[in-house]
Amino acid sequence: MNHAVERFLHVLQEQDAAGYAYPPADAATLAAFEAAHGITLPPALRELYQVMNGQESEVLNAVPYRLLPLAEIPQVQARLLAHIEQAFGADWAAFRLPDFEDGAAVREVLFDAARLPVFQNTNNDFYCLDFIPAPDGVQGQIVAVMGEPTPDDMAPLLLMFDTFEECLEDIAVDMSDDTPLDIESFLAQTGEDLDAFGDLLGIAQQDFGAYDAAVEAHIVRTLGETDGVLRHMAEDDDLKRIHIHHLAANETRPFQVLITSGMGDPAQAGQEEAAARTELVLLLPAQWNIQADDPAAAWPLQWLQIIAQMPVPPSFAPGRGRIIALDRDRKETLPGTPFGGFFLYPPLVSLPQDFLHLTLPDGGEVTFLALLPLYPAEVALLEEENGLARLFAAFSQHQVTECVDVTRPDCAS
Repeated sequence: MNHAVERFLHVLQEQDAAGYAYPPADAATLAAFEAAHGITLPPALRELYQVMNGQESEVLNAVPYRLLPLAEIPQVQARLLAHIEQAFGADWAAFRLPDFEDGAAVREVLFDAARLPVFQNTNNDFYCLDFIPAPDGVQGQIVAVMGEPTPDDMAPLLLMFDTFEECLEDIAVDMSDDTPLDIESFLAQTGEDLDAFGDLLGIAQQDFGAYDAAVEAHIVRTLGETDGVLRHMAEDDDLKRIHIHHLAANETRPFQVLITSGMGDPAQAGQEEAAARTELVLLLPAQWNIQADDPAAAWPLQWLQIIAQMPVPPSFAPGRGRIIALDRDRKETLPGTPFGGFFLYPPLVSLPQDFLHLTLPDGGEVTFLALLPLYPAEVALLEEENGLARLFAAFSQHQVTECVDVTRPDCAS
């Protein structure tokens, strides 16, 4: 499945909004729509319509965007045109927008039947596929159109994205809090030393609690047997007790998997009752020696322990991701790598769907988040408008997955 589509569907589940979907559109319905409009839908949008043929209008009470059903698109176009004719008069096509900055890519006309609205937002504005771009535009680019524009509006027409995939990524993270948290500040606040998390791993003995047992059983059920469990051996009552489960690479899963247990344990010190319960996942190449003395090989275990100790904000929503920079200036990098930070997000690409969530006996839910190392420029990109959508579109283009690859390209360049 397309990464942007999978991400969008995952966010709907996180927001309890998946139930507003209409049944999927079949191939005949999609072909008839394309023929009627003389267009070809972008692959990601076609795939999304094969999952759901739009959403009920009530979904806007739960999330800020709604996918329009194919049959409703001509109806929305008719309403837009009727409003424009009423608000701008018979000469609406000759109306020129004040200070229109997108004229090189977007034709300066308030309405055209070749602009197809596909998403509606809570302001009754629309994201439209633009199949009539200006000379510098891109076929199928996304243009934002106001639902009820007036002659006094400064921006009734805006170029938003070059591709639908970028648009879908942005919609999925629109309400996310992407303020980076840096490790340097965390360690300064706690008084801990980076080296304290280096050589303090030992084999876990008889110290599994009910929470750890539930996590281990979930791992075995969804991914298979583990090859061992390591734990943090520091004698500090202020630190959480974190186990790290290890799964070796195999024929069906050509990478190692490291999974924490204890970060989301409500019985542990520092775990806010209102905070989301999360555990971390790190995927490594099969040949990576995780217990080597070389810092370039040992950082995965060390940083899993560090990040697992960090507090989870009560407002954190796992489906929206979290950015963590190594330092405020973004000059520090992980040993032997070009990476200067992490992005925490469910491992939708590399691990099965049934692994992503664990329901505990008390009814609580644990979400497993992949630790994806980022270049410093990628961390910076995430702070920009539409940054996450642009980065994930680049990940899809370069086939970047959650598995650590120190040779992968910088997708912010």
